[in-house]
Amino acid sequence: GVALVLIAGLWIPVGSALFVLILAYPLWSWRRLTAVSNYLEKEASTLPPRLADSSAGDGFDVVAQQVNRMRGLVRHVSDSFAFLQSVIEVAPDAIIVLDNKGTVQMLNPKAQSLFPGLDVKLEPDFREARLVAGVTFDETADEMTTQSGDTYLVARARLDKQNIEEGGEIVALRDISQIRRREAERSEMLEFLSHDMRTPQVAIIGLSNREN
Repeated sequence: GVALVLIAGLWIPVGSALFVLILAYPLWSWRRLTAVSNYLEKEASTLPPRLADSSAGDGFDVVAQQVNRMRGLVRHVSDSFAFLQSVIEVAPDAIIVLDNKGTVQMLNPKAQSLFPGLDVKLEPDFREARLVAGVTFDETADEMTTQSGDTYLVARARLDKQNIEEGGEIVALRDISQIRRREAERSEMLEFLSHDMRTPQVAIIGLSNREN
């Protein structure tokens, strides 16, 4: 106030200035609250109908209703994530979830046993994890072979979204080691049988040629 008097010769009563500030603060807060409320309503309108209906909040005013709705949505997302994680953990195959950069985001215990020491918190790269574990990938046959000789069929599924930054990939590894061993045994047996059958046939052909 003193600076205004000295510079511009203008005097504003302190009481009036404080009154304007006190009056402006509730209006500013109300504007912000209205903007937040409109944003929440807009985001809620993009939810699937079933989720939007189940997340309808109760309350004595609009703000309380929206707060309860957001609380319900957060709880629903948390429960869904926990359910998804439990499904991945109990899956019969080794499952690895990657982001769009190939970084491991989640893996179940079966995958952890194939890649020991793989810590998701360190945001490991899946290709580097394969090199460290000493596994080999056959891109043509979609198979992975471990150092112990076990073979896994590799199945991939893209997680495509509207925003490519949020995409990713799910890698499932199914143990087909017994199938490959049986195939090798069957091939060896057929080769053995064909050799045993070829020997007497050659002998018979040789004898018949002598007689002729």
